[in-house]
Amino acid sequence: MRDYPQQPDNAAKASIRKPDHTRWGYINKNLLAQIHTVDRRGFRTGNIIVECVITEGNFDLVNQYSSPFSGANLDQKFPTLMGAIQSGVGLDTIGAVAQLTTKATNTAIKKVAGSDNKLLAKLGQSLNSLENQLNQAFEGSLINTIITTTGQKIESLEGKSNLTKVNSTMVYVSTEPIRLQLTLFFRAWENAKREVEDPIKQLQQWASPVELGDSLLVNGLFPSTAPPFIAITHAGNTYLPLLIESMSTPLVTERDSNMNRLAASVTLSLVSRTAWDATDIRNL
Repeated sequence: MRDYPQQPDNAAKASIRKPDHTRWGYINKNLLAQIHTVDRRGFRTGNIIVECVITEGNFDLVNQYSSPFSGANLDQKFPTLMGAIQSGVGLDTIGAVAQLTTKATNTAIKKVAGSDNKLLAKLGQSLNSLENQLNQAFEGSLINTIITTTGQKIESLEGKSNLTKVNSTMVYVSTEPIRLQLTLFFRAWENAKREVEDPIKQLQQWASPVELGDSLLVNGLFPSTAPPFIAITHAGNTYLPLLIESMSTPLVTERDSNMNRLAASVTLSLVSRTAWDATDIRNL
């Protein structure tokens, strides 16, 4: 076994202490996220900054659109009839109904013509004469001609649809406030309390109401103070003002002798105070 020379007691000890700017290795400082409080107009308040890395993140922008003309087509108003015409199965039914209508009309005209009432009889004779003249003019039964023509038109509609681009036109309705879904990572290099526990608890304080009053009778009509607005700067972009909608922090993780967490991944859901327009995106 090889013998290694012993180091004297006054030999220099190896140090793991690292300067602040190299704490995260060679990562670009712009990729470290800085979080601090702001007012509703975006002006900074307070001197506390929480710095960490973002391991995952999404910028969500949601618009609402509707199609107000989707119910303007006949398929929505008469679905059964239009379905029968489009599929071709309704042609025989429509023809049978038309034939029955023809017979009923002719029967009614004959009854009116044979009525004891002179006025009705004269009206029936006039209608019967008009039908005969029209039949001669169209070289056949006018009603049959109409039925045949109508049937041909309906038959030509098989496989057709009255849906157009107008029926599917989308109209802008609204825009929701933007949302940031972030996963923040904290790690202890030198001091677990200062580098992990304190930043996490600071974020938890920003996610909570500043103060909740005990009672309206004791503290007045508005006894509580809402959570503060925050701003987050990452990769050259500053998002503000934001509110912490939800925060998830792990409880079971490695800890030091003082029960401080050595590393933790914190999930944040952030929402903007108002919806954003193109100007807000340019101002990032």
